[in-house]
This record gives sequence, C-alpha cells and structure tokens, in this order.
Amino acid sequence: MVAPWQRRDMAKQAVTQREISIRLACDIYGISETCYRYRPGLSADNCIIADWLLRLTHNQRNWGFGLCFVYLRNVKGFVWNHKRVYRIYRGITMWLISTVNFFNSIKQYLIKSYTIIDVLPLHL
Repeated sequence: MVAPWQRRDMAKQAVTQREISIRLACDIYGISETCYRYRPGLSADNCIIADWLLRLTHNQRNWGFGLCFVYLRNVKGFVWNHKRVYRIYRGITMWLISTVNFFNSIKQYLIKSYTIIDVLPLHL
C-alpha cells in the first residue's frame, strides 16, 4: 500500500519528467487534484505551541491541558485550534510520561534487587 503523499510525489514526478497533464497524472495514481496541490504548512507554529506548552507545564505543574489552552487563548491571545494544541500537548506529555516511567521502573528494580539485608554488612 502506497501512502497518498507518496502517490502525490510520483504524480508530480510524472508531470515534470513525462510532461503529462496534472489531471492525467492524478487519474493514473488515484489521487485527487486537491491532494496533488496540497502543501502542508504551519509546522513552525507547532514548535511555538510545543515551546509554550513546555514552559507552562514546567512552571505550573498542576495545570492540565484545559488550563494551559485557556491561558494561551485568553491571556496570551493565540487563536490556535484546540485539537491541534491537544495533539501537540499529548505528544509532549507522552514523551514526559514515558521518561518518568522509565526512571521509575529502574528505581523499582533497584529497590527489589537490593534489599536491606543485602546492604547490611554480615558482621556487626
């Protein structure tokens, strides 16, 4: 299975190299002309959103997504879509949670493997 963005790249390559029309290339590769002309954008905004979310969650550890989004919308005046901000927030928190869980699992392993009896010297 070929992803739509890959089919779009193949269609663009066919248009430039074979000099066929856009409509024919889209029909051949099974994509719409809208998909052919689509340009992903605003990735720079995603970095800004992630930066703000990291700052807010670091400074206000008890704030969840709702408070962070309301702060960004009402206090800072950003007009980002809440679904977009939540997608980035979820990606950041999953990264943080997985890191914390990794270190907690190491800590639990060390606690289980080194009991107090193992640490105490044999002769007192």
